[in-house]
Amino acid sequence: MFFRTVLGITDGRIARATAMKTDGLPKVDQRGRHRPYNKTKDEDIESVKQFICSLPTYESHYSRQKNLNRRYLAPDLNISKLYKLYKPKCTEYKRSKVVSDHIFHQIFNEKIVWLFTHHIRILAKHVTHCSLS
Repeated sequence: MFFRTVLGITDGRIARATAMKTDGLPKVDQRGRHRPYNKTKDEDIESVKQFICSLPTYESHYSRQKNLNRRYLAPDLNISKLYKLYKPKCTEYKRSKVVSDHIFHQIFNEKIVWLFTHHIRILAKHVTHCSLS
């Protein structure tokens, strides 16, 4: 009784603590063990990656030896234009949810290692498509 009053512990707190014990040990805390409700689904991320990989890419003529995996998109494209191209494709493929432009930008910058080229003359003549491996 003395420790309860000194520490400010109520009878309700003691009752809840003893009710949560199983086999003499307290239960594991369950906070933070769920998926956030606003997290982008994996299939939405994959659809964005597939869309970006369906675009034709170019290999740089001058930096082929230094950057083997670096690909370039057409010089007239930017991320905003890509997103505007992506939205109609989602309705065409009957996707229920279109990711936001922020998420599209984030996926492009973090998952895809492509750049936009500024000079058309540095592009090689070979146009290829992405492989998702």
